[in-house]
Amino acid sequence: MTDDKQSTPGADSPGTSAEATTVLDEAVEQARQQEELIAHTVVEESDLPDSIRQITVEVPREAWDARLEKLFKEWRREAAVEGFRPGKVPMKLLQRRFQKEAADDLVSKIAPPIIAEYEKARNLTVYGAPAVDPVTVEPDKPVRLVIRLEIKPVVEPKDYTGLTVEVPSYTITPAMIESRLLGLLHDNATYAEADKAWEPGLALAVDMKIVDAKGRTEQQVSDRFIQHPEHSLPDKLVDALKGKKAGDTVEVRTTLQPDQKDVKAFTVTIRSVKELRVPDLNDEFAKDLGYENLAALRASVEAEEKKRADALSSEEAFDVLMTKLAETHDFPVPPTLLAHVAEDIARSDYRFMYYTGQRPRRAEGKSRQEYREQLQTDARTRVKGFLLAEAIARKENIEATEADIAAALEQRAAEEGRKPLAIRAALEKERKFDQFVEQVRFDKLRAFLLSHNTIKYVASAASEGTDEKG
Repeated sequence: MTDDKQSTPGADSPGTSAEATTVLDEAVEQARQQEELIAHTVVEESDLPDSIRQITVEVPREAWDARLEKLFKEWRREAAVEGFRPGKVPMKLLQRRFQKEAADDLVSKIAPPIIAEYEKARNLTVYGAPAVDPVTVEPDKPVRLVIRLEIKPVVEPKDYTGLTVEVPSYTITPAMIESRLLGLLHDNATYAEADKAWEPGLALAVDMKIVDAKGRTEQQVSDRFIQHPEHSLPDKLVDALKGKKAGDTVEVRTTLQPDQKDVKAFTVTIRSVKELRVPDLNDEFAKDLGYENLAALRASVEAEEKKRADALSSEEAFDVLMTKLAETHDFPVPPTLLAHVAEDIARSDYRFMYYTGQRPRRAEGKSRQEYREQLQTDARTRVKGFLLAEAIARKENIEATEADIAAALEQRAAEEGRKPLAIRAALEKERKFDQFVEQVRFDKLRAFLLSHNTIKYVASAASEGTDEKG
């Protein structure tokens, strides 16, 4: 929840933040380190729509000319102009021919330090890439730079406690517990040799050779394990393998893909047919996982599911609460931040569709254009929630204390079976400790908001009654 411009809201909740170092950030930082701040004066400032700040900067002509002369000297060392050797081009010729290009290049060098100083002096946070208008250099006059910045808007949060919101509760059902146990069985399943003919659904260990139309060997592998041959081998080869056993060899001429024209010769020898062996759900299986018996394993799974459901309910409650607050606060949203969050949401929706084969809720029953519009609406709400959460944290002086950080490290260490010092050392080595501290602060803010508002958890059809927390 910092004001760092590299901290951007994630795709899971309006207040979540994640590190996002962009090429622009790196380029600006490099420029800050290499370019000295040129003498300048901010002569005009104005606020435009969408949280855009326009500033006009005057650079004294003497300072501009001195930097321009230095730039031309650097160019002259490598300038390639017809009729002259590199480094021998007359300075006046170089200046006359490349005056505009030099001015543009100089602006790109001096603007970042000017923006950085302005950002620090005004205590602002700048998002995205600043826009600088082309300069017009007039004789004997200061050079004017017109710069537009996307800045973090000033947000004054109000009425963020004492609210009541209804949130669907996540209910644990027996079917969910059984599904988790079934998943554990499949996670611990192994492939074993089977004395049977191959058919789809079984795996294979094969020796395979692929030869192109000119008789050249393209690929030759030995004892290759193929979990799903029916999905990874050409259809004609799959048909030839059906009914074959260990020791059998098949030879097929076909293409790798149906739409391809290059015919290849496949020679496949089956080393073994393998079948997935799923363990039985019993006390012996539970003991293999480190539990006393099946009842203890089931109780552990149920506790984990309840913890996950509580976390999901809490996240949903916070999302609903921040959405409600976003609707009651009117302030501009920086376009770069909006675009970044919209991209994150779209990427999340794509992953959902890829793994589930279903359309996300925001896309159900909508055309492509309607989905884009809904995406922008949801992204705007999420950005407003992020900015509101930041403002509330500042107003309430919510910080991650050393005690908070130590407690979070203890909890994570217990979950991972490691020591807190080891967790911290690993985070610092990976340069993720600041992000960890920020998450601790965010969790503290979320707990504050949820405890100072009434969250009415509405039971699903599978449960009865409601549960209020406030």
